[in-house]
Amino acid sequence: MNYDKRFEEKAEYGVYIKALLMGTFILLAALLVLSQSLIPAPLSSAKTVTLVALLAAITALWMFFDMRFGADSQSVFVKTGPFVYRIRKSEIRRTSVIQKIPFWAGWGIRIWWWDGFTLAFVSKHQPSLCIEKKSGFFKKAVFSVSDPQDFAKKAGLRISGD
Repeated sequence: MNYDKRFEEKAEYGVYIKALLMGTFILLAALLVLSQSLIPAPLSSAKTVTLVALLAAITALWMFFDMRFGADSQSVFVKTGPFVYRIRKSEIRRTSVIQKIPFWAGWGIRIWWWDGFTLAFVSKHQPSLCIEKKSGFFKKAVFSVSDPQDFAKKAGLRISGD
């Protein structure tokens, strides 16, 4: 297989998280409209603060739903909104599959500390790819890709134990 080819996959989301976050988005949009019409003009600074806070929340939701995982000839990466987290293949010590991310771990970008500092990009609580690095503050990164085995194969990574 030619590993010089770049590929990306959009993060998969479960039905429940989609419904929860879509409901949150609708609620935030409604609050945005209502806050601008219900807050009186003399309190324009309150309108501004409310506007900024609600737009920040809506932006955070957009970034979560825009999560993408990928690889190229030099690295594996995750993109969310305007941010990219990249791991050079030369920095990878080993890769493995986490069978299931615990439900209590949440969704989105997470920092786990119970097994060394781990940066997790979680869109679903299913089998996920765990990448251990040789150096850096975050010694591990977890990508909740659709199929960890297939992603590793396309990226040119070898899963430990295979």
